[in-house]
Parts: sequence; structure tokens; C-alpha cells
Amino acid sequence: MRLAVESFVLRERFGDKDGLTVIRDAGFDCVDYSFYWGDASFPMYTDAYRTYAEELRAHLDQLGLVCNQAHAPFSVRYGTSMTEEDPDYRNVTRAIEAAAILGAESIVIHSIGVPEKTEDEFAYNLRYYRSLEPYAARFGILIAVENLFYRDTKRNCISGRLGRPEELNAMIRELNSPWYSVCIDVGHAAITGNEPEEMIAKTDPGILRGLHIQDTDYRDDRHLLPYLGAHNWPAIMQALKDYGYTGDFTFELTGYLKRLPAPLLPEALRFAHSVGRYLLNL
Repeated sequence: MRLAVESFVLRERFGDKDGLTVIRDAGFDCVDYSFYWGDASFPMYTDAYRTYAEELRAHLDQLGLVCNQAHAPFSVRYGTSMTEEDPDYRNVTRAIEAAAILGAESIVIHSIGVPEKTEDEFAYNLRYYRSLEPYAARFGILIAVENLFYRDTKRNCISGRLGRPEELNAMIRELNSPWYSVCIDVGHAAITGNEPEEMIAKTDPGILRGLHIQDTDYRDDRHLLPYLGAHNWPAIMQALKDYGYTGDFTFELTGYLKRLPAPLLPEALRFAHSVGRYLLNL
């Protein structure tokens, strides 16, 4: 099983190319390329996105680092036209193409939050994901559906959005296409009332193709390095083994990394790599 880490904090601190080099030097096999949280100057959001993706792919190849998966922007909001006339939607379709250029096997695309009592959330997101299928098929890359959450600031609580394995299973069954898979974020599972190991075990066979590995305190989406929170890591690793999971083990560690000054990030990543190898040995 290959070990990967997402790229956002490294891109933010060092720029894309130097950030990818830091990831390689820390020992990781792969990178989950982050298309999210870019401003208007982010090349992936401009008409030069293809050229920029090709330059990054050449850099990855030079480093011997693989882009195993990617994470699309998550700025699309309810009411989108679900066409490229919507600039946020267009950034998602560009991310699908650019991720394929980088060599990613899948790209995680968030579902859209639907205001309460507006319309059925499941049906709305079924239309959204289906609207993206032609892009996945055209560029030869899977769309990964992730378990998410709502944060209710009025009631000070968190609830799931496609947050239960039954909902993810139902979405993939309804989409009924080879261009979709599931990415389980173990931290999102924990904070929405699902033990991560149970979330994995209850996911339909064969559809779990990606992971976002992080630790939490079960109270908020912390994105910590495993063993810095409260998850049962031996149980999670056993659940992956029992499931027959054959995908990559991908860290999403924004909470762990963003607290540190840039000079400490290379060493922090090397330690994260050691933790990842320890977990894989379980």
C-alpha cells in the first residue's frame, strides 16, 4: 500500500513545485494534489490551467513522485447552473482535467449543501454528480464521493452530509456508473457519530478506493496526525484489512501542519511518514 499526503499546506508555504519536493524528500510515495482554497491568481483557476498542470506533471516525474488522487475545489454552492457558466463549477471541471494530467486515479469532489427544507439533498447531489460524469469519462479519472458534515453554529453541533455508509452506498448504487467511487474521511466519520472502523466495514464491497486519514477528538474536524487525537488506530487498520482495501493510505493533515512554521514542516512531514509506515505495518 502506498503512502500519500495532501499538498495544500506545502503549496501555501513553499509554492507547488518546492512543496512537492518537500513531500518527496520526506519519503512519501504519492501526493493528493489540492485544488481548493486558491485565490484568483491560482494558476489552476485560470485559462493557463492545462499548461500549469503539464509543468507540475513534469516536475512530479522528475521527482519520482506519483499523484495518486486529487481534491477538487469545494466552493460550488446550492443553486449552481451545473454548467461551466458558473465559475466555481468551471473550476471543478478544470480540476478534473488537470488532475488527470497530473496522473491522479481519482478526484474527491464534495457534495453540495442544500438549505434545510429547500429540496431533497440526496436527489440534488445525484444530479450534481451525474453532471460531472462526462468529464470523468472524457479524461479517464474516477470521481470520489466523500462523507462530509454540516456545522450547526446555532445549536453548536455537527451532523452528517452523506455522512453514513448507507448514504454513500446508496449514492454509488444510484449513480450506477464505473466512474464513481468512495473516499472515506475517518475524521468526518468520527465527528458525525460513526466509528471510523465501522464506517469502513459497512461500506459496500469494492467501492472504497480512497482515504483521508486524520485524527480528531470526536468533537471537531481537527485533521491531526494519527495518535494526536482519540481514534482507535489498530481497529481502523484491522477494518481496512478485513475490507480488503487495496487503495492508497492518504494523510490529510492540514490541522497538524498549518500550526507549524515553514522551517519545521520538512521534519514534521518526515515524522508523519514514520507514523504512516508504522500504521501500515499494523
